[in-house]
Amino acid sequence: NAKITGKSDIKNYGEYLFDNAGESILAWVIEGAKKVIELDYQIPVPACVQKAIDEYRTQNDWFGHFLADKCEVDDSYKESSSALYQAYRNYSMDCNEYIRSTADFYFALEKAGFERIKVHNKRYFKGLRLRADDSADEDFLN
Repeated sequence: NAKITGKSDIKNYGEYLFDNAGESILAWVIEGAKKVIELDYQIPVPACVQKAIDEYRTQNDWFGHFLADKCEVDDSYKESSSALYQAYRNYSMDCNEYIRSTADFYFALEKAGFERIKVHNKRYFKGLRLRADDSADEDFLN
């Protein structure tokens, strides 16, 4: 149970810093402003921070994981949008992951460069297809 007594008890630390270190703080702020201006207002991200960001994005790339695990990609392929979304829902449930809406899923497909097409009143995505069902190889319980 420490008790601060006498002059070591600073009630207003901001005022204390202004009175005792104001010039140094102002010089530090000006030095930082000059560095930012020299860098054309583009502060570089440290390598360790960029590495952490990249790892986080890789681990949380829900669409990339689905695409790698359940789809084949080729310009000649096409797959119905409903079949893709159903496969995504099943995959998410199997992985115990959050299931995104159809709008989010279709947006991710389009953002990844897959074109939405319509053939005989049915919607498809061009450039990918679902992998052939290989669950028989994995189903060792039956």
